[in-house]
Parts: sequence; structure tokens; C-alpha cells
Amino acid sequence: MIIRIAVVIAVFASTLLAQTTQPSLDDRRTEDGPARPTDPAARLEMIQLAHQHKRELLAKYPPPVVMCKKVNDGAIKIDGKLDDKAWKDIAEVSASRETRSGVEQTQKAHVKLAWDDRYLYIAFDCRDSNITATLKGRDAALWSQDAAEVFIDADGDEMSYVELEVSPAGEFYDAAIADYRPETDWASRKMDNLNIEKSLKLLEAKETKWAVQVKGTLNDSSDEDDGWTCELAVAWSDLVAAGPVSPRGLPPRDGDQMRIGLYRINYTPALPAQGTAAGKPETFELGAWNPTLTWFHCTWSFGYVIFVK
Repeated sequence: MIIRIAVVIAVFASTLLAQTTQPSLDDRRTEDGPARPTDPAARLEMIQLAHQHKRELLAKYPPPVVMCKKVNDGAIKIDGKLDDKAWKDIAEVSASRETRSGVEQTQKAHVKLAWDDRYLYIAFDCRDSNITATLKGRDAALWSQDAAEVFIDADGDEMSYVELEVSPAGEFYDAAIADYRPETDWASRKMDNLNIEKSLKLLEAKETKWAVQVKGTLNDSSDEDDGWTCELAVAWSDLVAAGPVSPRGLPPRDGDQMRIGLYRINYTPALPAQGTAAGKPETFELGAWNPTLTWFHCTWSFGYVIFVK
């Protein structure tokens, strides 16, 4: 059976999983697929299909490459404003393609990256006409509303990585994914496979910093917002604690590389009917630096970040 990349994710997932219907909406807010198969023949079949999908996916959307410039210590102040002089000399990348289809989104998000001897800096600039972030508390399910997400595969093994999320309300989520198996989990999209409880325990970032700025009114659908910005200073010490990292160690040296996924969730809540105006259903736009044609947890699609002085 040949999986055609052009087929929408709901169709190709149902074909792949043999009679299991997968909704085409946000995969993390709908029913999960089956667990990893235990029967050797069934697992082999899924692995073969996964590798076929990987070849077709990377032929269409090869991992992008960006140069990550070193800045002087203290050159970037983490306040969410993105107005430090150091940012002005750094090229941005787009996280504005719908991850499941590759279609360019209208409300765009752009990202910049830099580094010094203590931190990896990441700046998000997100256009958003209806900024929504009601969840509170460390490690809340931020992916269910507006959020910026960063996946860092520090050793490039495509099996273990750090997941960081920030909401427009300034809430933070951090986890270290240790049990992901790309040959099977890319298809099932079952959250249990990621072992979230274990992942949260594996990482509690102690030195990482973050801040946001909202250009509009948070959680108010009666007006139109401009968007929001976010800065992260990801401490190398936190990545080392989460492990594993490159044998060359951290902070990186000139010419070192990491695999990183950059994502933005643009959520619009449902709007009730008012008078003669019809109501609107809730919507999710899942923006990506590089489309995965499935959920964000597809390590093959992470970009290459090259550290340069």
C-alpha cells in the first residue's frame, strides 16, 4: 500500500491504521490511536510503512537549516519585547505553515534564534487577532490554546527530546520525552506512548527563563488583537540535566548542530450566535517551521540549527 503524502491526514491515518478512524482536527484534542503493536508482524508492517512515509515526507519537506549566531553575554534581556539590538542582526524563520497540510497560514509566526555560553535564545512573534490563554499553572495543557512550542533534540537521535511551551498568559510547560519511537508513534499519535507523567518528571527547568508581551486584550473575543511576542532563554544546564546531549557537550562549539522543531498554535474559541450573526466553531491552526503532515511529535521533520560565532 502506497501512502500518498497529498492525502489529508485523517484519510491517510485511517488507511494506515486499518479500519481505525482518525479525526482531521487537532490530533491532541481528539481520540488517540492504538498503542504500539506487540505482535512482531504487525509492528514490522508499521515500521515499513513509517519508513516509506519518512522518505516521502522528507522528499517533500526536507528539514530546513538555519545558522544560530552567538551573541555577547547579556545582550538579550528576557522581557518578551524583542527590541534588543542583538535581535536586529538575526534572520528570522517562519513557523507559519500548517503542519498537517503545508499550507501557508494567514496569521503568521516568525522565530529567531541566538546563543551564548549560558543560553539558547528563542524569540516568537505571532500575529493573532483573538489571543486566548486561560490555563494557569506550570505544566498545564498549553497546547489546547494559543501557545509557542519548541522541541529540542540535543543529540539528534530522533527518539529523545525536550518539549517547551509558553502561552500568551506567561505560563510554561517543560518535559523531556524519553520514550518516543518514531517508527511507530508517528502513526498512532497516542499520547500514552509519550508517557507524559514520566516526561514531566524528567525535566523541571531551573535556569530557563521566559517572558511574553501581549499586543491586545487577552481572552476577549469582542475586539481584534494584533498578536503576541515571546522570548525564551533555554539554559544549557537544563538541557544537560534532561539528557542526552551531544558527546561534544554543551554549550555548543562553533559548527555544532542540533535538531529543533518550532511550532505555534493559533487557537480561536467558539463564538456563540448573536442576533442575526451566526456562531463560529472553535478552530486550531497548527503552524510549523517544517510541516510534519501529522502532529508536532515527528522528529524526522525537526530542522537543523547550526551554531556559529
